[in-house]
Amino acid sequence: MLLREITSAADVLDSAPAAVCRACGFDRALLSSVRESTWLPVAMFVETDRSDRHHAPPTDVVRGRIIPLTSSMPEAELVRRRSPVLVTAAPADVPVAQLVIEIPASHEYVAAPLLVNGRVIGFVHADCHSTRRPLTMSDCDRLQNFADGLGLVMERAIGIEQVHLQYERVEQALSEARAVMEKSADPWLSPRPAERVRDNNSALTDCLTPREREVMRLLIGGCTNVEIAAQLTVSEGTVKSHMRQILRKLGAANRTEAIARYVSVVRGREAS
Repeated sequence: MLLREITSAADVLDSAPAAVCRACGFDRALLSSVRESTWLPVAMFVETDRSDRHHAPPTDVVRGRIIPLTSSMPEAELVRRRSPVLVTAAPADVPVAQLVIEIPASHEYVAAPLLVNGRVIGFVHADCHSTRRPLTMSDCDRLQNFADGLGLVMERAIGIEQVHLQYERVEQALSEARAVMEKSADPWLSPRPAERVRDNNSALTDCLTPREREVMRLLIGGCTNVEIAAQLTVSEGTVKSHMRQILRKLGAANRTEAIARYVSVVRGREAS
């Protein structure tokens, strides 16, 4: 399966090392994530039909290790310059060699930064340990091209997962709202003559400011306070202040009840 056909970000990361070996002619590849001043190996691939056949599964060897990212390491350049590096004489005690204790260490390798949405989130390392093919700057270019494509695939996979999560949030919010509407004995939600309902709806809607209605729209869409603040370009504290006013004006005890009342109002006005 091609990387672009994978929709899970985790599966993309697991499959990337094998893909870079096939695409760029390397024997081994390592994918790592970067978190502040550390980097963590995520997945590794070794051509098992060559001299490394007898070794333990490479990902099992490297996963779980935490490597400090210091300014003297070649990997620090990946973050600073966002460009690939070719390391031709790596000493035996460098992290790339240390983390592959059960796999023959590499003294020559190429590495490239993995960028998603303009931020370095990881590294891609590769070498030709089995064939002993000398690495060149052309290998750097090929690896960087692969990393650039991988970044786009990751952005797409993350976007798909976020859409699914947002859909689940909306479904949950609407489900909770329906449950409140069905169980509530509140006169706002009880069956009324059409004219009375329209009067109530108008009064309830008019009591909210345009900004508060905008907050409600985002809330119904499943947004958190942080996400609402980002959408409206305000602080999270401002969003919380709006929420307090909305709950007070709607006479709601919590967000779910506020959504139920507001959805009831909007649907009532559309029906009229």
